[in-house]
Amino acid sequence: MMPTMNISDGSSDVLLSKADIPEIQSWVWLPNKPDDRDKLYNAELAEIYRQLPPEECDPALLHKLLGVVLHLPERRELIKAAEANGHHYGAHASAVAYNALRLAEHWPDRASVTSAFKLTAISGELLDAEDAVTQKRARSVETLKLAWRYFKPVAHIWLAIKLRRMQGVPWPETPVAWGDVLQLSEAIADLLLAIEHDRAHGPIFHNDWAVRIPVGLRERLDALRPDPFRVGWIAPISDAERAKIEARGEKVVVHRKGRKKRVR
Repeated sequence: MMPTMNISDGSSDVLLSKADIPEIQSWVWLPNKPDDRDKLYNAELAEIYRQLPPEECDPALLHKLLGVVLHLPERRELIKAAEANGHHYGAHASAVAYNALRLAEHWPDRASVTSAFKLTAISGELLDAEDAVTQKRARSVETLKLAWRYFKPVAHIWLAIKLRRMQGVPWPETPVAWGDVLQLSEAIADLLLAIEHDRAHGPIFHNDWAVRIPVGLRERLDALRPDPFRVGWIAPISDAERAKIEARGEKVVVHRKGRKKRVR
């Protein structure tokens, strides 16, 4: 069953409210830990957001409210830790999703999550990486696989955030900014779901685990901003990248009897 965020369904005059932000953040930072989501991002936190000034949701003020008003410094530290960890995994998952779309667009015969891991590791670059450590870890296929395992349900959301950051748009803090991110993420999810696959590799993206927003909210957002993409945002695959993927695509397996077999 497709997981859906418990946020505004688009039926009210306000598309998203400040009280919706904790639910969105809970999925962004902790997609694979439902117990922690309920513990850290719940009704109490939603109430804190309601106390924020109407013009913006200042994260510094949010942390102050958590520590002073609710007297929950431990919870504040857990949230900060979740955010720090999420930046690493989210950056990796967004890059895998982006490179899956590059393969589907420019090299459809090799469009698979396995090839997306290889292409990400080969390029060694992440979209708007937060730090050098995160960037370095992108060169490890095993790290990318781990990030994808945990963060693939929200990879489209992270990719939307990263694409906006590349355009100079800051991290989303307000309901309007999160609305822009979620609308773009829905369009990205549709592209990922449309990638054709073979039985050997399976689908790159699947509605059974991809986190989506309520249909009514998406319809309202699409009506306001009908085209969330810029032309040519999916970069081509260079000849050097193709050659390296081909080189990584085969390995020699030596059996006990000394026979060699090449497998992809």
